[in-house]
Amino acid sequence: MAENHLGTDIAFQDDITAIFGDVDLVEGRKCLLQDIRLRLTTPRGDLWCHPDYGIDLYRFLHLEGTAINRLDLVRTIEEEAAQDPRGDSVNVTLTSWDGYTVKVIVIINPVDGGNPINLVIGYDLATMTVEVLSGA
Repeated sequence: MAENHLGTDIAFQDDITAIFGDVDLVEGRKCLLQDIRLRLTTPRGDLWCHPDYGIDLYRFLHLEGTAINRLDLVRTIEEEAAQDPRGDSVNVTLTSWDGYTVKVIVIINPVDGGNPINLVIGYDLATMTVEVLSGA
């Protein structure tokens, strides 16, 4: 099944290196995965030209892992991931929250009906760092 409708973008990694005058690209499912990862790891308001892009994790800093706070975080992540029109449905599962670190599993079903894309993200709320633990 062709995946060109899922897009093509520059491959954003720790460092972007140009080999023979060009940059690496990601296409299809890898492009969607990368774009969702960037959306969920960017603090809301960090992009001056897109102030509503990203997640406002600051409001979850040092909150207790109560049921309402957990639900609010999951809903926030689901709503942000659902902003990408290439995803048909989004399901977020919060696997841990100890007050300072949060780990979530995000499953996105691409609009082409192919296999779901799984992304595991760890948020360190104490230092405001985000780590993508896995994605496939």
